[in-house]
Amino acid sequence: LVDLMYFKETDVAAEVPLDAWPYRELELELRMHELKGDSGSYVTVLLETAASLGGKGLDPWRAVGRFTPMKGPGVDRRAFRHLQRYVRWRALANISGVHALFSLVGMAR
Repeated sequence: LVDLMYFKETDVAAEVPLDAWPYRELELELRMHELKGDSGSYVTVLLETAASLGGKGLDPWRAVGRFTPMKGPGVDRRAFRHLQRYVRWRALANISGVHALFSLVGMAR
């Protein structure tokens, strides 16, 4: 499985979670293409997992790991285990007004 996701706003999770039911591990590569913001700003991309997509008022997502915080263009590779049924990414900036363009490419096992 190869999945490619692009992201242009911070503090927002992926809209469509990946159904990771048949897989035990994701090997992902984060490629930060562009990062715009004040000096000292950075973006951290983390991976979240959940057994269900939740219901009214429920947030079933828990962090399963994160990439190295990125201050500009670069690449980081990580393996994520202990996945539940669904997986999504979330990008968080240390300050407001940061815009990031990145891709996640990977393989599921």
